[in-house]
Amino acid sequence: MKIAGRKTLIAAATSVFALTGWAHADTPQVSEVEIDTSFLSAEGMNVMDFYPGLADDLEARIRAQVAPSDDPTGPTLRVDVREISLDGETMLPDSMEFNKLEGVMSYSGGEGEAVTVPVSVSAQSGEVAATEGVIVVQPSEADFYNAMMDVFVGAVVDAIPD
Repeated sequence: MKIAGRKTLIAAATSVFALTGWAHADTPQVSEVEIDTSFLSAEGMNVMDFYPGLADDLEARIRAQVAPSDDPTGPTLRVDVREISLDGETMLPDSMEFNKLEGVMSYSGGEGEAVTVPVSVSAQSGEVAATEGVIVVQPSEADFYNAMMDVFVGAVVDAIPD
């Protein structure tokens, strides 16, 4: 019971931080976030079978990292996810593992400035020999998914111009 309560408290504190954290001056403002995962439904790709909520998840994670803008003509952010693969194979195994997440981020500012940046995140397997005193723990599928998504979103937000 204490563990569940602690997790709830941490989640609540994280939510408050996420809601108040965007007020910092260096946080980019965005009035619209659009995620396109249609490319992932192409023949030879099965990622959408495993992660049908991928677009919504990415959008929520991005919105937590940017400041909302009420200006309807304000900056827009579009992310086209182009590839999710495991060692170059776009047909993911039943274990739902992937180690590459790739796309293109397009940011259009309110004054017509536009930036398009490719974003690619890849991970190495945990089969690397650990140094003495280090214990290697293989992440769960959910841990790995969250890590890949968080790093990808961080790269997208970092690519937004000042």
